[in-house]
Amino acid sequence: MELYQLRTFAAVAEEGSLTRAAARLYASQPAVSAHIKSLEEALGLALFNRTPRGMVLTEAGALLLERAQRILVEAEDMVAVAKGLAGELSGDLRVGLNTDSEFLRVTELIELLSEIHPGLKLHFVQTSTEGILRDVRGRRLDGGFIFYGSPFDDLATDVLAKSRLNVVAPAHWAERVEGLSAEELLKLPWIWPATHCPFRNILAENAELFATDPENRIEVDSEDIIRQLVSAGKGLSVMREDEAESAAAAGKVIICLEDRDFTTNILFTYLKTRAQDPAVAALAEAVRRVWQ
Repeated sequence: MELYQLRTFAAVAEEGSLTRAAARLYASQPAVSAHIKSLEEALGLALFNRTPRGMVLTEAGALLLERAQRILVEAEDMVAVAKGLAGELSGDLRVGLNTDSEFLRVTELIELLSEIHPGLKLHFVQTSTEGILRDVRGRRLDGGFIFYGSPFDDLATDVLAKSRLNVVAPAHWAERVEGLSAEELLKLPWIWPATHCPFRNILAENAELFATDPENRIEVDSEDIIRQLVSAGKGLSVMREDEAESAAAAGKVIICLEDRDFTTNILFTYLKTRAQDPAVAALAEAVRRVWQ
C-alpha cells in the first residue's frame, strides 16, 4: 500500500467521480482507476460501488476513509516538520481568494513572501467564502481569505480588517428611491446575496431593517455579477464600500441608506492543526504583515 494510492482513494471518495478526481490529481482517469483497483486488491476489500451516479463508498470504504485521511495528514505534517528542522521552507501553497486580488493585496503578499521565503510558491484560486471554508478544511487549500467569520472550530481565523458595505441602486433610479425607507426599498427589485453568501448574513443581522427577504429578487453569489446587474438597472444590492464609491463616482450607481452601518470582517483562515506547519505559519504571518 502506497501513499499515492491513499491520496487517490481520498480524492475519489470526496469527489464521487473518477473524472473529477483525475482532474484534481492532475492524472489520467485510467491511472486513477488503476490506483483504486490496486488498493482494493492490497486490502482484499471493495472500497467503492460503481453506480450510474458515480463512485459510492462501500461500508468498508467509508470506515477506512477516515483512517486513510489521518495517514495522509500525518505524512504531510511529517514532511513539514522535517523541512522546518532542516531550516528549509519550500514548496507550493494554494491560497483561496474570495474577492478581487487588488482588494486582498495579493501583489504585496507575493512580493513579501518571495523576499523572505523565496522557496515558497503561491498558487491562487478564485472562489467564494463558502468554497474556501470547505477546501481549507479538506486540505485542498492551505489558507484563504473569507468575509464575516467561520462556523468551524477546527479553523484558525486572523482578523485583518473590517469592510463596510453599502446598499446601492442603479444610477437612473435616483428619483425612484429618493427618501425611501428600507422597508419600502425591499418592495423594489433586488439582486440579493445567495443563501451561503456572507453578505446575506450581514444584512440578516439588521433584522429591524431587513426582517424579510425581498419578494422580487434575483439571487447571486458573485460580486462581479452584482456589479453588472445593478449597473444594468436590474435592481438594488450591496457592495463593498470601496466598490460602491468607485461605481458611484463613475455614475453607475447611487448609494442608499448611507446612515446605516453594515460591516464585515476580512479574515485569513487555515487549519488549526497546521498552525505549526512552517510553510503555513510563514504564509499566515506574511498575510498579517501585509495587512498591518
